[in-house]
Amino acid sequence: MGTCVTGAAALARHTGPAVYDGLCAVLYGALVAAWLAAAAAGTVRGLVSGALLAAPRPAPSAPRPATGRTTSGAAR
Repeated sequence: MGTCVTGAAALARHTGPAVYDGLCAVLYGALVAAWLAAAAAGTVRGLVSGALLAAPRPAPSAPRPATGRTTSGAAR
């Protein structure tokens, strides 16, 4: 969506017709509406699930044991 708005703005700037300026305004309004809808949906989902206002989990008492191997590229 943002790429479409940017392209329409560039087209309006380089060609000049007023119809492209109107297109930019409509597309930018749709972009802002999409941002607001996504932010509202994420906030509501976090509030309903309780994850947004939940306290942080306690830190582990000891680090987990490492199970992965690393190679240095040295002669084997």
